[in-house]
Amino acid sequence: MANGATHAAYYIEEVTYGEIPASPTMIAVRHTDFDIGLDKDTIQSAEIRSDRNVTDLRMAQNKCGGSFGMEVLNDVGFETFMAAVFGSDWSTGELVNGSVRKSFSMLRYFGDLGAGNKPYHLIKGIEFATCDLKIPTSGIATVSFDTIAKTYVPGATAPATSTLTPATTTSPMDSFTGVVQEGGSVIGVITEANIKFDNKMDRRFVIGSKDTLRPSQGKFSASGNITCYYESAAMLDKFLADSASSLSIQLSNGSDTFTLDLPNIRYTGGRVPVKDDGPITINMPFQAIYDATTGGGAKITRNPTT
Repeated sequence: MANGATHAAYYIEEVTYGEIPASPTMIAVRHTDFDIGLDKDTIQSAEIRSDRNVTDLRMAQNKCGGSFGMEVLNDVGFETFMAAVFGSDWSTGELVNGSVRKSFSMLRYFGDLGAGNKPYHLIKGIEFATCDLKIPTSGIATVSFDTIAKTYVPGATAPATSTLTPATTTSPMDSFTGVVQEGGSVIGVITEANIKFDNKMDRRFVIGSKDTLRPSQGKFSASGNITCYYESAAMLDKFLADSASSLSIQLSNGSDTFTLDLPNIRYTGGRVPVKDDGPITINMPFQAIYDATTGGGAKITRNPTT
């Protein structure tokens, strides 16, 4: 029986979309959960029969993709995937959203299964559609990546002449060591932050193939919601006046840091619900827009820079 404790995943960036490079050196993916797989649509005959039975049913388009989770890390895999989400490349420790397409092959390995049960599952043509960053009141910051892929094939062995390298061992980032700034000032009343990066991707199917073409891609969007104790009307006033603001969140593991900057945001809500006699919080959803100084709508800075 396969157990999650022995599941492993590896990745390599593709040179050609949907094709794994020759003799690949694949890097371990540090993950908290993993659910990239294959679903299939079905088509069914509409023929009417006097005995009320279904005449035919068959498999249609392959819908490969899914999600996997990670903790926020100073890790080559995490940083590579964030670059794919942002459509850009790291430059001296900084990443600003852009228009560069990146695709990957991934290999899943179920360590409890023998070769006869096909323990190696090769997924090609993986692109990153969305990323959800969650920063809790007290705990480790996490991300969930949602992907669209081209093919998914189980096999008895890893790809020929491939090398599988182990994971890094850096510590994850937590939510209580860093700093949060809103509107350029340090703020100490935010209880949680949830931020979504979305590339507006969709599959493209054509006659004669069950697999998708390379997915379409729309505008890059960074949006989210922060919840904070209601101690001041300053943030609510920005929503009511449709005023611009900014958000900067620095996470740390005690030595390394990961800073997300959204230099130009608009608050799109400002509800102040009262549910009991305890502390009142205000929910502030927002949308990031282009900032000319940054050259994008979102920027990540890592330290150390390499």
